[in-house]
Amino acid sequence: MVLFCSDNGPTYAHPQGSAGPFRGRKASLLEGGIRVPAIVEWPNGFPGGRVVAAPLSTSDFYPTLVALAGARVKQQPLLDGDDVRSLLVGKTNERSRPIFFHSPLKNENAPWARADAYQAAVQTARHKLLSLDSGQTWALYDLTDDPKEEKDLAAAQGALVAELRGRWQKWRESCMASAGGADYQ
Repeated sequence: MVLFCSDNGPTYAHPQGSAGPFRGRKASLLEGGIRVPAIVEWPNGFPGGRVVAAPLSTSDFYPTLVALAGARVKQQPLLDGDDVRSLLVGKTNERSRPIFFHSPLKNENAPWARADAYQAAVQTARHKLLSLDSGQTWALYDLTDDPKEEKDLAAAQGALVAELRGRWQKWRESCMASAGGADYQ
């Protein structure tokens, strides 16, 4: 089996590089900073010539490979990634859980992150809820109809915003518990 994926986003250190039609660059949670191509080749395991449109994460590699190997890991910490075998073989078209993000917010005009600021996102099969200001405001994008993230739907879809914010908050609390060692299953 060969797994290949690109690094995320063009650098912010200089203006060269392109994210194509997407907004954002490396260190941003906009699509231009996180969307990358990937290829999985396994002639004896996966049918060839398929395109998986569902969002995946490199965090999905480990649980998928462990499941493919039939391994059982003792005292396995909770994982952020999912076993995505069913997506890779075409049994399903959507992942079972959203992908969650939390990362430092880069200083504008400086190569280091701000210690007091973060960006956050929740990405489902269709939508992305995004905050670029430490959770003070949230934007909602329909990535199927608007992959360039140009039309914020948050005001029109308040219930979905609240649901996704709640899921992100629960995930974040889980990460904090994990940081304290309370994450074994």
